[in-house]
Amino acid sequence: QPPKAPTLTEAQRRLRNVRKKLREVEALQAQGADSLTEAQQKKVERIDELRAEEKAAEAEVAAEERAAKGPSRRRKKPQKAGKSQGAAAGQQGEGGRGVCGGSALTLGVLLPVLAVGAALCQRYVLP
Repeated sequence: QPPKAPTLTEAQRRLRNVRKKLREVEALQAQGADSLTEAQQKKVERIDELRAEEKAAEAEVAAEERAAKGPSRRRKKPQKAGKSQGAAAGQQGEGGRGVCGGSALTLGVLLPVLAVGAALCQRYVLP
């Protein structure tokens, strides 16, 4: 059995067809305007319209491909060498959070401090 051709989306088919028409028109242009029939000259006149259609179809195919990949995760930029890390140094990361990020800072530093503070309150203040 011969291998099956991959199925194309509507946008991919449209792009393929527009590119085929552009190749035909460019071949007609290479022949020169003298030897063209009236119908061929009308095709050549549409070349700007076909190029715009090609750009629109390319954008649609690209959008479909991005949607098929799913949501992309942006990589964080590496920090420059020589910068001290940590919120204690007054460094701010993206979005005004500390370098560690909001959740890491809360779990790693503030949570134990709060637990100790709560234990001291229960032992000395509340009774």
